[in-house]
Amino acid sequence: PGELYNELRDKTLREYWPAFFTQFNNDESETDPGEYYLDSLAVHPSFRRMGIGRALLEDGIKIGLSEGFTQIALVADAEMPRLINLYASIGFVPADHRNVFGTDFLRMLYTV
Repeated sequence: PGELYNELRDKTLREYWPAFFTQFNNDESETDPGEYYLDSLAVHPSFRRMGIGRALLEDGIKIGLSEGFTQIALVADAEMPRLINLYASIGFVPADHRNVFGTDFLRMLYTV
């Protein structure tokens, strides 16, 4: 859930990358309270364009909905139009931009 994101991110950065935590501690949150957040989904390059990424996203949406969430969030590097197009084809719509770890991300929402 979105309300736990900052706490869990900060705990991870503090414990595993203390210098990194200090540098990026004031970044914007990738998600907001009340959202189910999909994070760190990836498909190995040799298995891309086979529907695996779409299946991962659709399963993530189903899990969020089954847990009672009505809004699913994710972020995409704003300079990756193919990825943004994939998310849009599933039903995610642009919400706003967030600067996280020095990168401009487009936050997208899937709303029921």
